[in-house]
Amino acid sequence: MESLLSRLEGFVIMAENSVPKSPEQQMAKFEQLMNRLEKATAAGGKLQAEAMMAVLEIKKAATPKGAPEPKFSFEAPPGDFEKIFKETCFKKVDTLLDVTKELNNEGVLECVNLYLEIFKSQSAVLTTMASCSKPENPQFMVNIAKDKKNKMMAIEKKHRQFMNHIRCIEDSLNLFAWFLIPNEDKDAFYAQLADFYGAIDFVGTKLQNNDLEKKWFRAFRSVQQDFYEFVKAQYPHILNWTGSNADA
Repeated sequence: MESLLSRLEGFVIMAENSVPKSPEQQMAKFEQLMNRLEKATAAGGKLQAEAMMAVLEIKKAATPKGAPEPKFSFEAPPGDFEKIFKETCFKKVDTLLDVTKELNNEGVLECVNLYLEIFKSQSAVLTTMASCSKPENPQFMVNIAKDKKNKMMAIEKKHRQFMNHIRCIEDSLNLFAWFLIPNEDKDAFYAQLADFYGAIDFVGTKLQNNDLEKKWFRAFRSVQQDFYEFVKAQYPHILNWTGSNADA
């Protein structure tokens, strides 16, 4: 990527210094660099901010005076986000299950398994967004979380001794509505995503009575944190519906 950016930077300098090349030659060079850029960033799973800025500078330099500046758009190839999700977000799941079993409570274990079903369903969410155009109302994709939460609430009534553990899991579920956060402002998106992620911390303060409670909360929060960091790192392109199928 560094060598590619260096070539992009060199082209910007050439354009700025009015090197005597015809517009056709400049645009041919530009297209070559764009093709290389898309291949390089596709392999990495996301477009680096530095590369985006370099491309914008090139487009501006290559646009004739008085002509409207072309708009830049990049969408990650379908399947990339799902691949990154599977590679980065499941590393601590086994630890969570092991610590949950140490609690020796069927209710908490059942709720953790329900949580993991929602967690794994994010693969289907990412696949849908990669293959379909955005529907008018994508709320249907949070139905699985709503259904699982209702089951958790029923389990909670039967296992009052572990109420805080189960409520912690319930409070985590808003994070799985990440794709409904408006993509209008970066800071606002990050703030809302952080609120969804941090919702477990209030109940988490009640899970500090003994070492096993602390150990369980740390394990659960670590899994949640990996998913939070994944979505945050892939913003804004992860919010794009990149497919053409209308049957989402």
